[in-house]
Amino acid sequence: MKKFIIIIALMLSCADMVAQDENSGRFYRHEIAVGTGYLSFATIAYSHYWGVWNWDEGLEASHPIPIPVSVHYFYHLNKNWAFGATAHYEQYGKREFYFGFMPQAKWSWLHRKNVSLYSRVAAGAMYAYYINDDNRFVPDFQFSPFGIEVGRMHWRGFIDIGVGTQDFVQGGVIYRF
Repeated sequence: MKKFIIIIALMLSCADMVAQDENSGRFYRHEIAVGTGYLSFATIAYSHYWGVWNWDEGLEASHPIPIPVSVHYFYHLNKNWAFGATAHYEQYGKREFYFGFMPQAKWSWLHRKNVSLYSRVAAGAMYAYYINDDNRFVPDFQFSPFGIEVGRMHWRGFIDIGVGTQDFVQGGVIYRF
């Protein structure tokens, strides 16, 4: 009977150490990121395909290249997998606006003390507003096969390269809690 009680006590003490490890500040479940990027898929395909942006005119002062802004939220299931959502906004002068919302998943495939490498995928819908009232919902997606996070446990910077409606190159700041 004594051996049984000692084995149970040892098992419970190990379970307690695992719980403390996840809550001790070494593993944060929530992540909020704010980023911006360059050259989204909406800039190239949607505007050109629907004829809203006249590419033959070139890039004039009235047609500046927009700088999209995105906000991401992730809930980390463990150190490798995180699920969440992202919202992004783009504006082309006074003529066009894009607002998208997508659920997303992130897989961190390399962890070091201050560096992580990851891939992420997202799919959803985007609302495209045009001044000529030709508004519509269009598919919204982002696939980033390579991303890097650098920094400390709470604050990190990130850059990812991908294809989609957010950006081909995106960077920003991450806060984990």
